[in-house]
Amino acid sequence: MKIFIDLGNSFAKFALKNENKAHFLFRLKTQSVVDPSFEIKSFNLFEFNKLDVKEILICSVRNAKENQILEFKLKSIFKNAKIDFFIHKSQSLVKFCQKELTSEIGLDIVANAYYVLHKSKNAIFISLGTAIVITQIKNSSIEGISIYPGIYQSFKNFFNVVAKIESNFNIIKIPPILGKTTLESISSSLVRGSVFLLKGYIDEIDKTSDIFITGGTITFSKIF
Repeated sequence: MKIFIDLGNSFAKFALKNENKAHFLFRLKTQSVVDPSFEIKSFNLFEFNKLDVKEILICSVRNAKENQILEFKLKSIFKNAKIDFFIHKSQSLVKFCQKELTSEIGLDIVANAYYVLHKSKNAIFISLGTAIVITQIKNSSIEGISIYPGIYQSFKNFFNVVAKIESNFNIIKIPPILGKTTLESISSSLVRGSVFLLKGYIDEIDKTSDIFITGGTITFSKIF
């Protein structure tokens, strides 16, 4: 049995693989996961200590100190499990159209590219997280990337500058193109605006490419 952990900027996602089947377990705020005083096993969605875990693979965009905190916590629970961090080795994992890209691209993008390359030689994969990341794979190599503020990040920034509007409402995941209320109008600009952005990028890059979508706010992709 294996556990996979994606330690992102905003959330840490936990998944379990058993008998060639992967199961999403839960997600926690990254800030809690890297807080030395927070115990992962106290989060009672399932009983960690009853799992026969042989290996734990972690993909992290956080710093070395925070990675060490997470590793220490996991070792206290899974004493016999092998814990590995996904290390960026571009020559053996993915190809880049330019050498300069190897030091610029984050491990989360490399991990996504590694998966996509097993499915397609020409693809566009979109990560919907803290940021919206659009990556093109052309002839089995990473051609380039575009990074745009994520939906929730745009939502948060919007209310930081518009003081008269209350920020205590939830974004409509499938809003109308033009809203008739404040909530509908803001949701339309953030959600549908992001969709129009993505469709425009796909049309400009290569509309014949295979499309892959992932990320913590993937539920918004239903409108795509």
